[in-house]
Amino acid sequence: MARPTNGDTDSLTVNLNQNLLERLSRHCFRTELTKSQVVSMALKRFLAAELAMDPAFWDTLYDKVDNEGKLSKL
Repeated sequence: MARPTNGDTDSLTVNLNQNLLERLSRHCFRTELTKSQVVSMALKRFLAAELAMDPAFWDTLYDKVDNEGKLSKL
């Protein structure tokens, strides 16, 4: 099932190895997602992983949970 996308988008051109592009195409066919949706999800996960490597991020997050008892928007 295709996932909804945010209305605010911009164009991006990337160069991928042909083997990776073929795997991406097969994955998109199986999951009924567009290449753009898959790349967007992968980039969000990459950026989240980068953010999670910063100890200050975790201090802020834990402090927020301690103070508010739940996670809400940072």
